[in-house]
Amino acid sequence: MALSSKTIQNLSEVLTPEVLDYIQSDERWAEFMIQEMIPDALSEKMGPIDEELKMELSFCIMDRIYLSKSK
Repeated sequence: MALSSKTIQNLSEVLTPEVLDYIQSDERWAEFMIQEMIPDALSEKMGPIDEELKMELSFCIMDRIYLSKSK
């Protein structure tokens, strides 16, 4: 079934808040961010750093990241 671009845009607009709620209620996204994405970003930006420091920074950064509904 092919949908028009406009229909896809409308569906994404309606579904975005529900998908964000789903992501925020699932522990896996936080675990993934803290264990994978944020440490990788820190390594890329800062170079090699102590693993304990990297994890502490990851938790602090995670506390500052919020998924929000788009306007």
